[in-house]
Amino acid sequence: MGDQTTNFAKKYSQNIELLATTTVGEFDGKVEEEFFDGAEELYWEQLGGAAENEVTEAFGQQVYRQLDHLRRKVFTGDYELPLMLEKNHEMRTAVDFRSSYTNRTVEAFKRSKSIEVFKGMYNPAFTGKNGTTPVNFDYANQLVDVTLGATSGNAGLTKEKIIKGRELLKVAGWDLRNPMYTPYLNISAIQLSDLLNTVEFASRDYSAVQALESGEKSSWLGCEFIFSETTPYYDTGNSVVDLTWAENSKGVRAPVDTATGDIRACAMYVKSNIGCYTSRNFTTEAGKIERYRYNWGLYAAWSHGAVRRQEDGIVLLPCDQSPA
Repeated sequence: MGDQTTNFAKKYSQNIELLATTTVGEFDGKVEEEFFDGAEELYWEQLGGAAENEVTEAFGQQVYRQLDHLRRKVFTGDYELPLMLEKNHEMRTAVDFRSSYTNRTVEAFKRSKSIEVFKGMYNPAFTGKNGTTPVNFDYANQLVDVTLGATSGNAGLTKEKIIKGRELLKVAGWDLRNPMYTPYLNISAIQLSDLLNTVEFASRDYSAVQALESGEKSSWLGCEFIFSETTPYYDTGNSVVDLTWAENSKGVRAPVDTATGDIRACAMYVKSNIGCYTSRNFTTEAGKIERYRYNWGLYAAWSHGAVRRQEDGIVLLPCDQSPA
């Protein structure tokens, strides 16, 4: 029994590690990513811009410049998923741990990463040498009006909102042609429906739309879409993003609209502006639990953390899911 337990535990750990690196999550490859192992404090380092000198005379002396070295601290969220397999189900569902239990653990891992990315987008970012100076999300300048594109009242996701978001990024100096500054827009299924119902999307002149509807393309107006039902809600009364998630009827964590305004906080950002750290390895355990009639106990733990690196590299596009 000892060898069997060890073998099962090893398979459980190996399969989770494999799926965590091969299964694609919502933000995988769409933010700047690093891994950590045992670090007490995590930072994303930054460099300020460089202004070139114009040469106006022959044999002149060059003037050296220095780049600003900046940093933002990353606070990680720690997660765990303890599971128990009832003994009567053991032979039917988890003979070798390559079962849906492993898949559900990896899904929780990916979902928690998405939640931490959203927290990093909107929570205060701490800067300074030791990461002690808070910088709040710039709602004054990086927010698109929720009514933009509507004839009256609030609007869902509109062409006008996407154009305005791109404008704010480009005016801030982000060269959206640079792969490092690829613009992404996270939306939920309802926002996609809003777009599919627009005149432009219905027109055959928009060939990219046909590809989108067939599932072959997920971008429009130069923005690549990230489809996520984990996207949080926006509280118009308090003018803040509602960073609240809770377990729903399906047993997974989903965003909570505490303001009951039904307005989704969609974000347009450039790839390099969101930095995400993930623990390099899972902590995994599997074994028989004596006090629970020797049922299998499965355990996994991990950590994620994210931060926005500059204020003008992200734009909030509030989208009403039930506009008037």
